[in-house]
Amino acid sequence: MPKEDLWQLPSALEVADPRQQQTTEEPAESILAREESVRESAEELDMTPMIDCVFLLLIFFVMGAIPDLQTEVQLPPARHGVAANPRQSVFITVAERGGPGPAKVYLADGKVGDPLPDDPQTQRAAIVQAVQAGRHQGKTSVILKAERTVRHAEVSRIAEAASQSPNMKLYLAVLESD
Repeated sequence: MPKEDLWQLPSALEVADPRQQQTTEEPAESILAREESVRESAEELDMTPMIDCVFLLLIFFVMGAIPDLQTEVQLPPARHGVAANPRQSVFITVAERGGPGPAKVYLADGKVGDPLPDDPQTQRAAIVQAVQAGRHQGKTSVILKAERTVRHAEVSRIAEAASQSPNMKLYLAVLESD
């Protein structure tokens, strides 16, 4: 093939003028089919880009979150519990009632004697009075024992009442039920 023929475009590859329209008529059925396929493709939305954006935002906010180091608390490692001196302690035992109502509260080491009345206000007053009486006897701490099945709200209520006297340490113990 000579060099001159390489630089000439064949007539089939010539660029058509976009202003010229084809004069061939398409049948009306094919035009309707084309319009219908365009309508169907417009109704179907591809959710993949939207999901990608959501994941990118999620990654951005997770990686961009800066923990507040000023609110961090340095706690000492727990080694062993510190025992309270039983001779210098006021004992309060909290036992499960076995039904509805407040827990049974005993002002003794274990379920000794009669429990306090069921009224929470009466229990609170008796606990405060017992702790203050123990403080006047030279006792320096309160040991609060609770059965495993007693709700935390009950233990917290009794502990709050026992901590009303100043300069008394509060120790919490767990008593396995028989």
